[in-house]
Amino acid sequence: MATNPYQPKHHCPRPPALTRREMQVLVLLAEDCDVRTTARNLNITVNTYRGYVKSILSKLDSCTQLQAVASARKLQLLA
Repeated sequence: MATNPYQPKHHCPRPPALTRREMQVLVLLAEDCDVRTTARNLNITVNTYRGYVKSILSKLDSCTQLQAVASARKLQLLA
């Protein structure tokens, strides 16, 4: 049976602990904001922003930003 790389590897019963900044980035990801604009609004570099996104993807066991947002909504991290 082939596994889908875009499916979460497991279901977390408890939401992962995201930092305050990761939550700010996640909210802006959900709003589909432009990377450069988001980084500028958060007073961080684009590379730093990308680092936060990678951390969020890892913590939410996601392969894509869209999947991370969907997982966050399912875990009620986002309204």
